[in-house]
Amino acid sequence: MDKIREARAKGYEGDPCPECQTMTLVRNGTCLKCGTCGSTTGCS
Repeated sequence: MDKIREARAKGYEGDPCPECQTMTLVRNGTCLKCGTCGSTTGCS
């Protein structure tokens, strides 16, 4: 729970990246994009 709060405080969504498991997902239109590895959550 603390990692989620910390990620949200830094401007991230608070969900883990499905590829690299970091907490650096940011909103990218209707999808999420990882700020660490660059993967997206199913959008093109």
